[in-house]
Amino acid sequence: VQTGYDTTATFNTYKTYAISDTINFVSNLTNQNYWADNQSTTIISQLKTNMANNHYTLIKKTDKPDLAVNLTFIKNVQQSISYDPFWYDNSYYGNMYWGYSYPYSYGGFSVSEYKNTALLIEIIDLKNAQTNLKLKVIWNATITGAFDKSTAENLAMMLRAVDTSFKQSSYLKTN
Repeated sequence: VQTGYDTTATFNTYKTYAISDTINFVSNLTNQNYWADNQSTTIISQLKTNMANNHYTLIKKTDKPDLAVNLTFIKNVQQSISYDPFWYDNSYYGNMYWGYSYPYSYGGFSVSEYKNTALLIEIIDLKNAQTNLKLKVIWNATITGAFDKSTAENLAMMLRAVDTSFKQSSYLKTN
């Protein structure tokens, strides 16, 4: 869990926030662009609990909240294929039978797969957007790991990480 914040933000001046009922979903495995199921609802509820514990009030987006909370889940799978084109003389290494024929062996292909997953949380300043006509992220949390959005164990890890991100951010409170 990594957190960061805008050092110029005065967090105790914000009172209200809005949050979507879905999580943005970015993946190279599907065209799906949001995550909406029981697990995503549980993560959003955990975030709402942390915001309430820090005295922020949830309101509708149409009621002009001070803050917007944005969640994004990223899941990418990358494969790496390498090829070793060299032949080895097994008789030199003591007949280890590394390849397909004696006394020589083939190099070969090696395939590796990497999963990159992360849950990103952003708190955006809406209160001051009218002043400078820009939306500014004033707090973020990046939760990384080998998450798959389909298991109860991974959900429990994500919920603990959401709590940890708020524990790391004692300044993220209103009066």
